[in-house]
Amino acid sequence: MHNRNKKVVSKIMLNAIRNQHQAANMWPELAGSEVQKMLSSTHGARKYLKWLYVDTYHRTTELSPIVFSVAQSLQKKCQHQAANFWIQDLAEQNKINYILFSDLLRLFKNEHNFNYALHEFSLSPQSATLLGFLFWHAKYGNPHILAVYRLYSSYIARISRLKTAQTSQLLNTKGIAKVRNHSDDELKLIQKYVDQNFKSKDIDELVWCIDFITAISIQRQIWVAQWVLKLQS
Repeated sequence: MHNRNKKVVSKIMLNAIRNQHQAANMWPELAGSEVQKMLSSTHGARKYLKWLYVDTYHRTTELSPIVFSVAQSLQKKCQHQAANFWIQDLAEQNKINYILFSDLLRLFKNEHNFNYALHEFSLSPQSATLLGFLFWHAKYGNPHILAVYRLYSSYIARISRLKTAQTSQLLNTKGIAKVRNHSDDELKLIQKYVDQNFKSKDIDELVWCIDFITAISIQRQIWVAQWVLKLQS
């Protein structure tokens, strides 16, 4: 009975993520007819995905100092095992940053074009909001909340294999699949971390965080698609 109960938190969270993922997939309907028309063409979909990838790179690189802040905060709280988890995670995070950098450099043909793209498209407001939320918790709130985002992104990567394959084919890239494979490895570790550091009484707050992350994800995709439309006009 004890072993089953130890995994109840992560299982409830995964179920909540699965339910929200179904709603998140409907985002083009919320974006309007012009966005839907753009995404219906191979050229439009490729352009959208390329700039969404740039935003992902911005967000991922900006996440690294937050991971470090989480480790620092947990060290100060004498939660050394949890702190060491994030120190190891930071090393993996830097590997992902390099994979994304190399992939986008190839996607934009050369360093000049890539640097121009990074300047042309800075971090989306929605990604900035998410990072701000995680930073606040890292410094002033509950540092373990970063695990909710990690669980969310890892699980979404696992249940979106077909979408990942289609995106990789459309952009002719291998980096996205590499990151997804990393997420597969990470999922079990982050589930264990969640069950060690959260209790049943935390579930309402954790589900709220999942709802928040999903809402951010939906609005981010809409914002990027509308940005691409403006770029084309």
